[in-house]
Amino acid sequence: QAVAVTVSATGIAGTATGSVTVTGGGYSALQSLSAGSATFNIPANSLAAGSDTLTVYYSGDPNYARASNTVNVTVDVMTPTVTVTAPTAANFANALSVSVTVAGPTGSVAIPTGTVSLSGGGYNSAAATLSAGSATIIIPANRLAGGNDTLTVTYSGDTNYAGNTGSTTVTIVTTPPVPPTIVVTPATTTVNSGTTLAVTATLTGAGPTPT
Repeated sequence: QAVAVTVSATGIAGTATGSVTVTGGGYSALQSLSAGSATFNIPANSLAAGSDTLTVYYSGDPNYARASNTVNVTVDVMTPTVTVTAPTAANFANALSVSVTVAGPTGSVAIPTGTVSLSGGGYNSAAATLSAGSATIIIPANRLAGGNDTLTVTYSGDTNYAGNTGSTTVTIVTTPPVPPTIVVTPATTTVNSGTTLAVTATLTGAGPTPT
């Protein structure tokens, strides 16, 4: 979130002039006083998470000496949303691809960084590094238990975001996949090198229609 910081310089010698500088938490800016005050509109994602001490330095003028003061601002890390996407059903004999997206609240320009890891169905993955807030975790074949497995992804957190989790459920079928019969039929068995060739592949099997 953005935050406004108002600075006032007052004294017995009339309205203060000159400039003030605000610095701290990774932010720094200078403004001239107007009627003895200035307002700093600190943009979102400009302050480090934690307890930040903002120090104000006054430049002084012909009537007033230089001076400074401080104020403490607590900057909370944001809570991201962890979205886990995977097929609703899969065969245990096949590898399973799980997509993970970690996103901040609406309006936040900070892209979550850090790592995500997956657990569930008897499997624990290594940490995967986020790229632009996303990562793909591949679960090898024969690593998930049969039935309805809840796959939970844990996000590590970073300087802007707290850790969080997300999950999805996948139904794992333990029946071995049925090998299909593949018939490949070319439109012709003789063709010139400069001519296109149509080839038809037909898949059939003892189970459902192959997709």
